[in-house]
Amino acid sequence: MKPNSNTKMQEIANRFVEERHRLGWSQRNLAHVLNISREGLRKNENAKTVMTSTTLAAAATLGFDVQYIFSGIKSINIQDVEKSIFKEVHHG
Repeated sequence: MKPNSNTKMQEIANRFVEERHRLGWSQRNLAHVLNISREGLRKNENAKTVMTSTTLAAAATLGFDVQYIFSGIKSINIQDVEKSIFKEVHHG
C-alpha cells in the first residue's frame, strides 16, 4: 500500500522541525537566515506548504541532515558535516 502523500509531507515537516531543534534554531532566526518569512517557515513546518529545494539546500549548509529529513535515516557522516560547517563559520 502506497503511503498517503499528506502523511509523507507531515513526516518530512516533523523531521525538519526535529533538525531545527537539534541545531538550536528558533523559527524567527532560521526564517531570516533562509530568507523566507516566519509565516512561510511555520506553514512548511506544519505541512501546509511544500518546502522548496532552495530552502532545503540552504538548510543543508547550516547542518540540517536532509537525508534524514526525507528518509528518516540519519546520515552516517553528519558529524563530519557539522565539523566542516563549524570550521567555516568560525575560521572563515
